[in-house]
Amino acid sequence: MRPTSQVFSKHHQTSSRRNLQDYDYVDQLSDSDKEWLAKFTENYYSASFDLNPAFVRTPELIQLIENKLARTKSESGIKKWIEKLNMVKKHTKKFYQVSENADKSKNIDLRIIKKVDIFYKNDKGGYSTSKYFKYSENNVIDPTRDLDRKACSDRSNSQGGCVMGKFGANSINDYELDTEQFGPEDYMIFNETAEEQIRLGELEE
Repeated sequence: MRPTSQVFSKHHQTSSRRNLQDYDYVDQLSDSDKEWLAKFTENYYSASFDLNPAFVRTPELIQLIENKLARTKSESGIKKWIEKLNMVKKHTKKFYQVSENADKSKNIDLRIIKKVDIFYKNDKGGYSTSKYFKYSENNVIDPTRDLDRKACSDRSNSQGGCVMGKFGANSINDYELDTEQFGPEDYMIFNETAEEQIRLGELEE
């Protein structure tokens, strides 16, 4: 989740969202109330939810990294993937953590794990692919409820039309961007950046 100061700052909101949010009273809230409101705002407007750590099977991750290494041509890329390969090979557990904790995951490129099962720790200490365990309990809106999560996603995506329409685009794919890992939060940041550039006159409408 973004810093609370950005969540409550209209400067960091798209124009469509800016008109819906009024946080003039936020300084009167306690720290715990600010934290709750910030989480609600990110959930409700941005479809940005806290996730639990994700894991993949260690042998599968080793194979994926070896495949990536075989296709890499640059010296820096080869060095990077050799370091990651050696790091994972030292791992003795069946599952390897790949996200949500940089200290443990070492920023494994999540794009390479798209075709393997992603696991989450369940409430019994085992591992499950169920999306029920994908999301943290720290969210205000329960993302395991499909209708609630979809409503948040629809709300977030619809706000992109305000900015994109100014450029005659129908979807984010009309831009020359790498959208492979473009989630709701990145989508929102893209809109904020475009909106800011419009205000600064750096882009033509």
